[in-house]
Amino acid sequence: MKNKLLILSLGIICNLAIGQTNISGTVLDDTNTPLLGATLQLRGTKIGAVSDENGFFELKNIRVGRYDLVVSSLGYLTRTIPLDVSRNQSLSL
Repeated sequence: MKNKLLILSLGIICNLAIGQTNISGTVLDDTNTPLLGATLQLRGTKIGAVSDENGFFELKNIRVGRYDLVVSSLGYLTRTIPLDVSRNQSLSL
């Protein structure tokens, strides 16, 4: 049954020393329950992560730029989120 929604809480942390950014956050379902094993992938890159038992994930060493973050989990609708990653930025979805 693929009718449940994925909800994402994202934070972007900038590492100014090397000009790259880390993206971290939590994957929740529509009842605010953390999702274990959700996959997150920056489309067109080899950068991805899997959420832990608390729904937490982290994508490391992201260059500044525009990306599509694809989030999927078995039994849930896949969600694609456009991201414009820049320095000194915080993001909440």
